[in-house]
Amino acid sequence: MDLNWEKDEAGNIRLPRLVGYQSGVANGDMLICQLRVAASLEEFRAGGTALQWAMSADQGRQIAQQLIEAADQIDQAAKGV
Repeated sequence: MDLNWEKDEAGNIRLPRLVGYQSGVANGDMLICQLRVAASLEEFRAGGTALQWAMSADQGRQIAQQLIEAADQIDQAAKGV
């Protein structure tokens, strides 16, 4: 998947910090998620901004697998592998 990352005025990728998250099941057939992020200290103090969405079980598994693979890359780099 080719992503067009959102960038700031200087051309840097915008990377707000994760404040919190939750997930669950709705209607017995879809995963629901909420991420709360904050781009500034003021936004963090206010609880951040929420993004909510629904997805299929397969989409949830794909996202989970990609996150695990990325975390493994970070762990390997930290070990110098």
